[in-house]
Amino acid sequence: MRFLASFCNTGHADGRFSLGMFTWSAGAPVFEGFVDLGGLHRRLGFTGITGLCVENGRLHAGLQRTPSALATFDLTNGTAAAVELTQVRKLHSICTAEQGLLLVSTGTNRIIHRNRQDGTETPAHVLDPAEHDTLHLNGIAMRDGQPLVAMFGPALPGDSRRFGEVRDLRSGQALVDRLHTPHSVVMRGDEVLVLESGSGQLLRTRPGGSHDVLRSLFGWVRGLLVTPEALFVGRSGFRAKSASLGPERSLPVSLLAGMHEESERSAIYVLAPDGQAAAALDTSDICDEIYDLVELDPSACLPLMAAEETALLRARRRRDGAALLALAAILPPLPAAEARLAAAEQAGDTRAALLAAEDAARLAPADPTWPWRASELAGQAGDGAAALQHAGRAAALAPNSVAMQLALAARALQEGALATAEGAVRQALELEPRGAAIHAMNAQLREAQGDLTGAAAALEALLDITPAARHAARLGRIYLSLGRREEAERLLDAEQEADITDPMLLTDRARAALAAGEPAHALRLARRAVALAPGRLGLLLLQARAAGEAGETEEARAAFQAVIARQPSLVEAVMGLARLEIGIGRKDLAAKVLRAGLTAKPDHPKILALLAKIERRAS
Repeated sequence: MRFLASFCNTGHADGRFSLGMFTWSAGAPVFEGFVDLGGLHRRLGFTGITGLCVENGRLHAGLQRTPSALATFDLTNGTAAAVELTQVRKLHSICTAEQGLLLVSTGTNRIIHRNRQDGTETPAHVLDPAEHDTLHLNGIAMRDGQPLVAMFGPALPGDSRRFGEVRDLRSGQALVDRLHTPHSVVMRGDEVLVLESGSGQLLRTRPGGSHDVLRSLFGWVRGLLVTPEALFVGRSGFRAKSASLGPERSLPVSLLAGMHEESERSAIYVLAPDGQAAAALDTSDICDEIYDLVELDPSACLPLMAAEETALLRARRRRDGAALLALAAILPPLPAAEARLAAAEQAGDTRAALLAAEDAARLAPADPTWPWRASELAGQAGDGAAALQHAGRAAALAPNSVAMQLALAARALQEGALATAEGAVRQALELEPRGAAIHAMNAQLREAQGDLTGAAAALEALLDITPAARHAARLGRIYLSLGRREEAERLLDAEQEADITDPMLLTDRARAALAAGEPAHALRLARRAVALAPGRLGLLLLQARAAGEAGETEEARAAFQAVIARQPSLVEAVMGLARLEIGIGRKDLAAKVLRAGLTAKPDHPKILALLAKIERRAS
């Protein structure tokens, strides 16, 4: 059999080496080579490929860039049939669905349906209305026509683990929860297999909800392919230091340490169907991170890159200076310049590396990779003017790349070319209006221009995307400079609150904010209290009240429903949800909530009184 693996490489990745082909019959997989992507990296400036999906003779691949892009390859002739930008922020995973594809947007808590016929994209599932990344959606699989999605939230203060779950979107229930950074989800018959990246475990969930550990592995596991003969699991070397050894380990400490050290190299594991280890392939000279694995039909056609280009990458990753110089002597001019560049960088010769990058830029005048690299090297060499010139060339060659525009803006700011920086920031904002890094750069630019009002507006937009305390503190200080003292004090108080890790102290402050008529502030505090102590119903009820008063109806409804599901007799939650529905004109739903409440609390006077009031008005 043949299968593909999608990669992302750290450092100066240009997207060329993002898709690898492997064969397997028994034992360890064999790396056949990188798929030739037909120059897509030059046109789009992506740094890696995330999700993969094969359907109807086509391969769909998510391109890691800003804004995201979806590439579709015709497997009958190996060409890129279509490459289109997508509204999906941080496209992570892809699966087939009725009349199209489901695309997982890691950045916006949404799953987008992409119509197969006309390419239109519409939200299929909105798991959290917040515009910032609160759930960090990842893997997706279909069960009985409905999606299962892996997700995890932000790390809690004092705890590096990022707990998550696999959720059945039809029922809204967690199939399995308290997972340490789950990613890939795959169906195997009526079982659900899940990779728990943070602990390096392959989990199996059976019908009825029970689950167990099918195999404990080492390192950051992501990318799961299931076949009748074997299971294939990707391990990312770059993320290995984030992975825990997990509580179930029972091996000797000395052996554990050695295996964990080895896990800092990327690899593909092969397991028997029962989870027993069968083989492994070290892929550390191919990639840093593995995202996804997908099986190829035997008749599928995808061209591979020339063997010399593959040899160049592998020598560069092995830091084999002698091999690089030997390749530079026999390769054609452009890859020879790339080999000289890599050898010079490994030798610490910045000037020689810059000359090689400039040679590559002349040899490939339409490729933004080389002027971008030349810009970085010129900056390291202390030649700011040359660095700015090269950055401008790279941005002009890749006008749709946010990364290139931001690189130009940063270099222009450093060199005091504020008009150039402003143009680059404007272009980046047009490409990604809700890009946090872009608004941060815009704020920095406005401050450099002396435009504090503009800097404040940029930071306000940034806080709407990612409500981090450091941004609030920066905005508070700018408000002070503008004489907006009351707003500044509120933000600087919030910065102090960001250090609070006691959920009860946060609760007291949230209640005080509600009493003071500041529901949005109360909601922020209540969310943090719930994250710190998710099992306390009183905190969840406070979040529901604050969300309702802040106008966050969906969040309030979900919180009230979560409380009622765990304690149906809690009258305050029943009444709160009913009043929420009445407030938005859904009296029929409010009556339904109250009747359900009477099942748990028969003849409760408050519930009966509100229900009677609704029924009188209805008649």
